[in-house]
Amino acid sequence: MASGLFFGLYFVVHLLHQATAALGRASYDSFGSALNRLLLERHLDLVFVWLPLLVHLGSTVALRIHSREIRGSLRKRLSVWTGYAVLLIVPFHVWGTRIAPAAANGYDLVVKRVTDEGLLFYGYLLVFTALAVVHVAAGTINSVHQVVKDRGQRTLVDRVIIAVAALLFVAVLLGVFAFRATGV
Repeated sequence: MASGLFFGLYFVVHLLHQATAALGRASYDSFGSALNRLLLERHLDLVFVWLPLLVHLGSTVALRIHSREIRGSLRKRLSVWTGYAVLLIVPFHVWGTRIAPAAANGYDLVVKRVTDEGLLFYGYLLVFTALAVVHVAAGTINSVHQVVKDRGQRTLVDRVIIAVAALLFVAVLLGVFAFRATGV
C-alpha cells in the first residue's frame, strides 16, 4: 500500500538510528538528537510518522472491511499478518521509549533496559524488528508489483528489496549486540 511510504521511510531511518549503536554512545546519541530535533521539536513527527501511520491503518481497515478474507500470495498474507503483529507492539514501544522513560534517555535508556530486562528485552527487540522489517519489505514489494508489470523487472526489484531488508536487519542486530556489550 502506498500509504505506508512515508512511515516506511521513517522506519528505515529509525532502524538506522538503532544500528548506529554499533558505532558507540556518541554516534547513537548524536543521531537520535538530530532526529528528535528534526521531527519532535518541529512537530514534523505528525506529518512524517503519525499521519501516514493513521492513513495506512485506515486504508488497511477499509480494505479488510471491503474484502473480509485475506487473499492473495504468501507475500501479501505475510504483509498483512506481520502488520497486525507490529500494530500490537507499537503502543508498548511508544510507551517504553517516549512516555515512560524518566531516569535515562538515548543510549543510556537502552543500556538500562538491556541490563534490567536482559533476554526478554533482546527477544522483544529482535522479534519486533524482524516483524517490522518483513512487513515493510513485503509491503514495498506488493506496491512495486502494482506498478511494475514486467515479471523480470519485478523479480530483480524483489531481490534488491529483500537484500536491503536483510542488511538493515543485520545492522540493527549489530547495534543490539553493542548495547549488550555495554550493558553487561
